Amino acid sequence: MQFYYEKLEPNFILEFLKDKRFAAVLDYMITFTFYEEFVVTPYPYHIELKNDDKHIILLLYVGFDFKQYMELDSVHIVSLNPIVWEMVEFENLNIKYVSPYALFNMISELIPETRAEEIRFLLTNRF
Repeated sequence: MQFYYEKLEPNFILEFLKDKRFAAVLDYMITFTFYEEFVVTPYPYHIELKNDDKHIILLLYVGFDFKQYMELDSVHIVSLNPIVWEMVEFENLNIKYVSPYALFNMISELIPETRAEEIRFLLTNRF
């Protein structure tokens, strides 16, 4: 595993989303479409999943700048941490919260062959 971020948890999330199956489940939870071909790119404050039709931005840290995405269509901003909704820095953004527990259950349901150790960090880490 290559470490892009200083903290361990965002690196786990990055590796997790590089698995096309898991990125597809996250996409399904956000947009109700199941599309597996995402390009996953780490940035200092977020992780970007993009394809020809949409951008999914997973917020990690304060400092995210939405200006580069303002003119794009179909941009979805997501957080695995519920506290982000209350942060002044993001008050003008439409941020969708995805519970790690809900993501765990959705993966278990949609990808039955998934091994528990592949997704156990979702339940053991605080994002």
